[in-house]
This record gives sequence, structure tokens and C-alpha cells, in this order.
Amino acid sequence: MKASRRRVLMTLIIWLAYIWPVSAGEVALPEELQNLYARSAVVMDGSSGRVLFGKNTEEVMPMASTTKIMTCILALEACTPDTVVTVSETAAAQPEVHLGASVGEKFYLEDLLYALMLESFNDAAVMIAEQVSGNVPAFAEQMNEKAKRLDVKVHILLRQTDWMEQMKAAHMEQQQKIWHAS
Repeated sequence: MKASRRRVLMTLIIWLAYIWPVSAGEVALPEELQNLYARSAVVMDGSSGRVLFGKNTEEVMPMASTTKIMTCILALEACTPDTVVTVSETAAAQPEVHLGASVGEKFYLEDLLYALMLESFNDAAVMIAEQVSGNVPAFAEQMNEKAKRLDVKVHILLRQTDWMEQMKAAHMEQQQKIWHAS
């Protein structure tokens, strides 16, 4: 179980390294990296915080992956991967991208984390949030508290429906405020 937890946490850290917002001090990408597949990227010295190079680092990107990573971090801090999670009515009612889970169905947290990270299943995100904090609004508040402790300058806003789109809009608005203030 600990190895599985470590594997998920390392995956989150690697993803976080690719999507963390950076606003100053970048140097241009070397010529051979101009055709990098990613829309944006940053390579940063983890100990000093110095940005070694970046691509489109000023462009506001959707923060869905950041939200998924924070969800996984909070889940792994609060629960073990073998925690059994029961599907609620709220989770089962999630639109579009979802597992299609039925009310009362049970899943291991580890499986839900994979469903969230690999497939972006909305019902998996809601099940995790409810397991950790009781409901989605309480989970969003917990995410914001964690973000403050990590000195992340993005306010996380979750809604029970279409929450990924709302997150994207809130993130873009917050990033514009941060960049204009600096």
C-alpha cells in the first residue's frame, strides 16, 4: 500500500512540476525545444526556484490538472489507497465525463484517484471530495487552505456541477489579477 501511495504521490509531483504557474525570470527555450509538443512548459531549479527555461509561461492555462493534483494530495493525506468510498447521489448525478457509477456502489480510493487523474471523471472527483471532507464545498475550502500553506496564489472554487469549467474560469481570472499586480 505504501508503494502505491508513493507512486501516486510521485506522479502528482511530476505533473505539478509541468503545470505550476510561473510569471517572471524565464529564459527563452533553446532552438531545438521550440517545437515542444506541450502548449506551455517550464523547467525550474527546485531548490532555488530559478526558472531555467519556459514556453508560453505567461499564457493562462486551465487549471484542471492543478485541481486534480490537489485533490489527490488531500486524499492521500487524509486516507489510505485501500479506503472504500461509497457513491452518493451527488456523485452519481455528475454530468458528461464520468464513470457512470450508481448510488451505493463502492470503490477503492486508489481506483478513484486513477479515474480522476487519467480520465478526469467528475463523479470520481466528487466521491473523493465527499470522502475527505463530507461535501464538495467543504473540500474546496480545504483545498484553498492547503494552497495557502503551499503559497499558491490561486483561489480554488468548486461547484457541484460543471466544476471543471468553473475552476478554469476562476483560475484565469485570478491569474490575470496576479500578473497585472506584479
